[in-house]
Amino acid sequence: SGITLSKGDIYKELRLRGYDYGPTFQGVMESSSNGNSGKILWNGNWVTFLDTMLHLMILGEMGRNLRLPTRIRSVCIDPKLHLEFVQKYTEETEVLDVAVDRCLDTITGGAVQI
Repeated sequence: SGITLSKGDIYKELRLRGYDYGPTFQGVMESSSNGNSGKILWNGNWVTFLDTMLHLMILGEMGRNLRLPTRIRSVCIDPKLHLEFVQKYTEETEVLDVAVDRCLDTITGGAVQI
C-alpha cells in the first residue's frame, strides 16, 4: 500500500477524474495510494457512508476516466454489529476501517459489505 493519502489528496485526485463531491460526501479521511484500504467517516448517516465506500473503489481504478456504477450485486449490513467497529479519529470525528478486495470485487467497512 505504501503511501497514505490525505483527504485533500484523495478528493483532488477524484476531481481530476471528473467527480465533484461536496463536503457532505467527502468522507474518505485517508487511503492507501492503491485505494485498497482507508478510513471512512462515520457520522450516523448511512447514505453518505455507503456512497463514500464506493469512492475507494474508484481510487483503485487505473486511469482517470469517469466511471459510474451500473449495478451492485449485493449489499449486506448488520447495523448493530457495525457500531462495534467505529473508532475515534479526532476529538470530534469517528471513522471505520474499510478494505477493498479487487479479486472478489468487494468492499468491506465495519459490518457492511458491498
